[in-house]
Amino acid sequence: MQVVIVIGEPNQADIDGRTKERFIKEADNFKKRLIEEFGFLEDDFIVLTGGLQLPISSQLEKIIFERWKNDIILCYIGHGAENGWGLSGYTDNEVLVYENLRILLELHCGNLIFLNTCCYALAAEEAVSSHFGDYLLIGAMAADKRGCIDNFLDTILNYWLNHGSFVQPKIGLPSYGNGIPLWRGNESLSNLMHYRALHFMKRVAADS
Repeated sequence: MQVVIVIGEPNQADIDGRTKERFIKEADNFKKRLIEEFGFLEDDFIVLTGGLQLPISSQLEKIIFERWKNDIILCYIGHGAENGWGLSGYTDNEVLVYENLRILLELHCGNLIFLNTCCYALAAEEAVSSHFGDYLLIGAMAADKRGCIDNFLDTILNYWLNHGSFVQPKIGLPSYGNGIPLWRGNESLSNLMHYRALHFMKRVAADS
């Protein structure tokens, strides 16, 4: 399974609030946990940065073209606009719109787990609407809401480790503490990660 992490740039508010490195730290923690708890290798990761939508789009296109049958985890960590990823840190400049991402993802035939860690996260449903294979989109916020669930990626990883299920909230948004993310698609794809972690833990135990 290939893990593709796209990291957006901070904006002035992040810099002023001394949280300039928060997206990089989130990505590092996500990668570290996947290696230590799920058995991923360094070679399984591709990390894309730079804040410019054209180079990011070109690199994603190359990845999908070369791995069109592979299972992929796509994780975006950064600022989000209502219509796409705010790669530059702002919603009116260098936005990789979900319509363009949809065109890229429709070429992919493997399983896709898409973790969207940004404002308006579930607006990315547009990006997976033509995906040829099975997909599971999990967003850190509803399609029409700003903000991001605290510890979103850690919550997802903990669910996978414990074989939790994602419960679609009927009313309102999930609160920061209840561990219920917003998702679309085939929830059973979460089993890919649970069983991977389970097999890895058994292998570690056998080797110890």
